[in-house]
Amino acid sequence: MVFEYAPTVTIRSCTGACTEERLCAVGTGGVAQRFARVALRTPLGRSRAWDAVLVAARPSGRYPGCLLPSLFTITDGASLVVIDAELLARNGTGAQMAAHELGHSLGMAHSHSAALTAPGEQPTYIFEYGDSWSIMGAAFAAPPAPMQSALGWLEGRAVARGGTYPLASLATGDALVWDRGLGSRLWIERRTDGPGPGVMLHAETGVQPGYAQSWLITPLPLQPGQTWTDPFTGASLDIGAESVTLR
Repeated sequence: MVFEYAPTVTIRSCTGACTEERLCAVGTGGVAQRFARVALRTPLGRSRAWDAVLVAARPSGRYPGCLLPSLFTITDGASLVVIDAELLARNGTGAQMAAHELGHSLGMAHSHSAALTAPGEQPTYIFEYGDSWSIMGAAFAAPPAPMQSALGWLEGRAVARGGTYPLASLATGDALVWDRGLGSRLWIERRTDGPGPGVMLHAETGVQPGYAQSWLITPLPLQPGQTWTDPFTGASLDIGAESVTLR
């Protein structure tokens, strides 16, 4: 079902030439919110209430050019995702936006980029959407291993220094996890999706209770023959075509 919105605010964007765009209403009193509350209480033949509702909303024809920002929120204990109907119909853009917001409804936060810190310390934040290999960051790709683990989608294989470990693609449900000490864990995953293939490293930590967190610490995928070194523990990771060695 599609709902129409009227614009409520005009924003001015200046990147070279200045343009004006109008954002549509998606407030708590909006039609989509009210519909979602009804849908959540009325299963329409189901034996229990909905877990999530995805609403496609369209700007009113009286207000051409009105843009609807994507929205995720919790309504009556379940998730509500509101997506612009026109964007939803576009190949790639709409699907990525919907998957991102639905990811929030599953319990995933944004995939950040960060600089690694000493064990037990919070990674140094760089950019909120800085993970270019994650649907929760800036790519139409699978969420990283720590998020998938937090949701129960995979179990990482524990590794220790002094061993060589086979590592298949994350798409097969494979990932390695190394305990750096003091509760700091590093996930090692081989990606075949996203901007390019290779081995990625994510630090696992939590700053939003109840949300799956991950921090990308390798801005580019590691390739066979390369070695990554942890400057705080002295550990090194040698990348092979089908395995990795942690020293």
